[in-house]
Amino acid sequence: MTHGLRRHDRAQWFVLLPFLLFALLVPLGPETPYSDDFDYAETAWYLADTGRLILSDWPSMTLAGHAAWGALFCKLGGNSYLMLRLSMFTLAALTSLALFHWARRYGHSPAFAAWCAITFALSPLTVVLQYTFLTDLTGAALATFLVLAGNRIADDWRPLPLLKFGLLAGVAYLSRQTAAIPFLVAFPMLLWKVLYWEGTWRKLLLMALPFIALVGGYQFWLMESHGVPANQQFSFLQLDQPAWHADRLLALVLGLGLHLAPMAAVLAVATGRGRRWRTFALGLAGIGFVVVCLSTSERWPILLHDDLFDLGLRAPETSPGGTPQPLRGPVWRLEGRSVSLAHAIALATATFSTLVLGMFCLAHRRPASLPSRGALPGLATLSLLATAGLLLFTPSLFDRYLFSLVPLAFLALLERIPTRVTSHPVGLGVGWGVTAVVGGLSLFGIQDGMQRSDTFWKTARHLHSLGVQPADVDAGMAYAGFFRYSPTYRGPQRIGPYLKQLAPAHFQSATARFSPLSLSANRPVCIEFEPLKDCRVVARFPFRSWFRAGELVVLVRNGVHDSSLPAPFVQWINSR
Repeated sequence: MTHGLRRHDRAQWFVLLPFLLFALLVPLGPETPYSDDFDYAETAWYLADTGRLILSDWPSMTLAGHAAWGALFCKLGGNSYLMLRLSMFTLAALTSLALFHWARRYGHSPAFAAWCAITFALSPLTVVLQYTFLTDLTGAALATFLVLAGNRIADDWRPLPLLKFGLLAGVAYLSRQTAAIPFLVAFPMLLWKVLYWEGTWRKLLLMALPFIALVGGYQFWLMESHGVPANQQFSFLQLDQPAWHADRLLALVLGLGLHLAPMAAVLAVATGRGRRWRTFALGLAGIGFVVVCLSTSERWPILLHDDLFDLGLRAPETSPGGTPQPLRGPVWRLEGRSVSLAHAIALATATFSTLVLGMFCLAHRRPASLPSRGALPGLATLSLLATAGLLLFTPSLFDRYLFSLVPLAFLALLERIPTRVTSHPVGLGVGWGVTAVVGGLSLFGIQDGMQRSDTFWKTARHLHSLGVQPADVDAGMAYAGFFRYSPTYRGPQRIGPYLKQLAPAHFQSATARFSPLSLSANRPVCIEFEPLKDCRVVARFPFRSWFRAGELVVLVRNGVHDSSLPAPFVQWINSR
């Protein structure tokens, strides 16, 4: 028994190796915002400096716990993206360890549990998000912790664990609203146990009180003291657009299938021979489905969306409209459309994986085993379905929000997979092989992305040193937020949300000029990864990653006279 525990502990620490490897090979340090984490970083830095939580009008998530977690690391090591990324690396590692312990709880071997945890750690979305300060990883981590805690709380009715579970749920809500879904699923399940099985109302109330206190206190603080951010609202239940919902559902299913492909590979190999042939036959049918989708992808635009199917190779610094052509890699023409080879391979993989996982779930509707008599066997699955339903009917939750489903899907599968399948040596060997391939893609992808991003931000700061003002540059959302939105909305005179207080005309003017969503306003200077129509290229800045080279271009719009540009900038252009 002691020997087994020692092996268990060794496998547990093996899970941390991918994080150390990535940190060594792709440094966390460049001060390069990603997407909209510019605002979350400013919130965390202000909290670390002053001890006050001040939200701008930008965040749609609660953000308090997320900012506090980042501020804790900044308090220890100074305000920088390095410390914020370190905080996300820590959360990703803790989530991987949680998956390891969940697998062990359901009787899987230490080797298989370690493989599951490492597969999650090397998932492209995990890798990309741990190099940011976005709330997606925080929300997914806390939801995972809640499922683990809720699964155990069912047969532990002592007051202290109940209070801790409610407190953890409150912290999850304060970090990112969607992270509290497992608690909202567990509560009625435990209520059912109180009514028809065992337990008392007093103990159930102990679990609910911390959650109610934190959620109620936060909402009271927002409305009565701080002010409600303009973006902190959702539009639910858009049921009048069935084609849009079909598009969203297909993207969620295939996107999740893509990121669970290593698990699907294990199941495809480790199942019986007859079922294996049926799986591969369905897989071939799925490839045909992919060809049809590619040829008619105008109907399904989200199928080829960068965040889901490019394995982290996208360019968040650029304006909307998809990945720039020079960054797309090999392409071919199909039905008059340009199709990326990387997207096509990813979509085919996602289709095959989805078919395998779907067949497995139909054959294993119930958990293979329970860790204890009082556990909640459906908590992971119901939390997964509830979160997916929220994504399906909430227009503002898209693209990378898929990540909130990934660890929940691992939890749901791990409680259903029989141990005879996970102990299959060939299946696990294939799983390690697929995970190694995915991990390599993630590593090369994030290194490429960080090189491009570093070139982009160095170029932007160089233009500023030549007198070019951020208000005169079109360069994507992260640039707009970092250099226009935050300096305007986070100065000493304007702290906290105030957009709702403006008159409509002033509101439109403020958002058009300073909003990060004001991406392309025909400003005189542009920074892009490819030439644009109606612009002339004035400078090129090369970048090189491990597997490709490219360039960043500085553009000036046609019709912009040199006299309207800063003199140092014009001299720099003429000297090149």
